[in-house]
Amino acid sequence: MNSVGDIRDFILCEFDKEPRITELNSSGVRKDKRQEFESMYRNKSESLYQSENYERISEDMFVEEPSTHELLLFLYQYSGNVFKDYVDLISDPDKYPYTPTGTCSPFSKKMFVTVNGKILQCEKIDHRFSFGNVSEAGLELDIDALVVKYNAYLDKMQRQCSACQRKRNCIQCMYYIDTIDADSPVCQSFMNDGDFSRYVSRCLTHLRLHPNLYRRLMEDVTIE
Repeated sequence: MNSVGDIRDFILCEFDKEPRITELNSSGVRKDKRQEFESMYRNKSESLYQSENYERISEDMFVEEPSTHELLLFLYQYSGNVFKDYVDLISDPDKYPYTPTGTCSPFSKKMFVTVNGKILQCEKIDHRFSFGNVSEAGLELDIDALVVKYNAYLDKMQRQCSACQRKRNCIQCMYYIDTIDADSPVCQSFMNDGDFSRYVSRCLTHLRLHPNLYRRLMEDVTIE
């Protein structure tokens, strides 16, 4: 049972609940276990597309289906029909300053504390990026050091981000960039003109094949 279809059918059958399925985080895997991990790992999109009942599962998953989720973000970011507040109606978003990458600001959305007391920005990132520690002795959290380290990562990405066609609507968390600790990290989500054109074409093709999605996504879904 290591496919989207099998997992979904099992949860529905046993618990009568619609599951949310995500891929395992590949960061932090021990080197001696890497090969074993990769032998078990399944890409969510590929697994879904290989399902015998892909269309039915895709319809039931709605925004959890990868192509539909990508379309949702595309419509919210580029359709020109979504406004976060009244200010967006009278201002030009392209003139707003932007922060490199799509990484959340520390403590802006949530915080995660491991069983060992490490403080992380969220539960999805490698433990080596911990902000501090909580123990019986108290709280260890150096805000100044955190700011310096966080900004240093952003500074390293600035040059690459400034040339990316999706820089104002980036969804790439810098903690998921394998080479983030290198002097010149390489973002796997970087988009040049050609990449962006293919991205737009992919989203519009999905919408053309499923025109009913537009109203559902625009009226039934809210992105925080």
